Amino acid sequence: MGIPKFAKQSSEAAASGSAEDIDVAPGFRRVYIPANRYSPLMRDWKQITEPLMKHLKLDVRYNRKVKAVEIRTSDKTVKPSALLKGAEFIE
Repeated sequence: MGIPKFAKQSSEAAASGSAEDIDVAPGFRRVYIPANRYSPLMRDWKQITEPLMKHLKLDVRYNRKVKAVEIRTSDKTVKPSALLKGAEFIE
């Protein structure tokens, strides 16, 4: 095993820390919902999912079979940490 070689990053991009140049790997998270939190989740579904879809640009759905909220990255997601932030927001 050798030392990994990374492509050089321009000094302007490194200084600005812009997320536009970063490719986000496709990701998926499942957040299980306990029975006592199901009613509040459904009651406030719009307020919960709107910031996830609008600001973090994640795809969100509720899977009734496994009783879990599933979130995944989309083509429009720019921040690599968006999936983790979204999962923590739902919890």
